[in-house]
Amino acid sequence: MLAQSEPPSATPARTAQEKQAKTSPRRADPDGNKSAAQYSPGLDTNGSKTPSKNQNDPGQNGSDRGSTDWWAVTSTALVTVSTLSIACLAGLQFWAMHRQAELMRQSLEETRRTADAAIRSADASEVSARAAAQTADDSAKTTSDTLFLVREIRDAAIKNAEANERNSLKTPGRPC
Repeated sequence: MLAQSEPPSATPARTAQEKQAKTSPRRADPDGNKSAAQYSPGLDTNGSKTPSKNQNDPGQNGSDRGSTDWWAVTSTALVTVSTLSIACLAGLQFWAMHRQAELMRQSLEETRRTADAAIRSADASEVSARAAAQTADDSAKTTSDTLFLVREIRDAAIKNAEANERNSLKTPGRPC
């Protein structure tokens, strides 16, 4: 089933001229001509200014205007305070970001110094380890050489003892 729109209303639409006629009444000259007063509510038929409705009755529209002005002033004040608060917060955030960047730069410099010191320490440890290895190699060689000499001396002592024993057996009259 298709939806149908409502038929047009039986009353004719109001024209803009009819609406204007109701809101601002027309004044006519005694001659029947339309005066400038109909087009300018602030002017009378002589061309001089006439007080407007607001000027005639300040109590009636003045209170509405004051109420509206109070809300407008309050609203503007709140917007101004909010804007200033946001601007202050933006300034504080700007300062904090720059302070944090400065602290990060200082931290980076300290980290670089620490890393350089660690590299120097590692290099010194490597040199020390090589020296210890060389000392151990030298000590092992010395120990090996000493061991070799001790074995040679032992072997020589054993040969000497054996030779002395043989010589003592060959010479019977000699006391031990």
